[in-house]
Amino acid sequence: MAPTWQDWAEWKSRCAAGRCPPEVRHALHGFARSRFATYRERFERRRGMAPGQTLLPEARECWHRFESRLGVPGPRGGMPTKDWIFARVRAGADAPVVLHATAGGHRNGGTSTGCRRGST
Repeated sequence: MAPTWQDWAEWKSRCAAGRCPPEVRHALHGFARSRFATYRERFERRRGMAPGQTLLPEARECWHRFESRLGVPGPRGGMPTKDWIFARVRAGADAPVVLHATAGGHRNGGTSTGCRRGST
């Protein structure tokens, strides 16, 4: 099940999936695992490997890695990706398009979420 915009908003308000209701957490974990599966398929294809030859972490671990990455500033500094996502949506961008862009979108400078480290 793909997360709804309400699931993403719940995650943002609580600062971590671990603080969300189980159904929201399940949707977010599934989203991250499907992203990892896509990246794994690309990696294997580019290297001429058989599909499924590399390991795919459990959904919870995929989310942990995804969420951890979203909490740090982009490669050129600026706001963490998590803030970038929500700033774009507040500016009128379509939420699904912005969420899709987390795979390689550009982040601009801004403010932090105020969430504490280690809150995942």
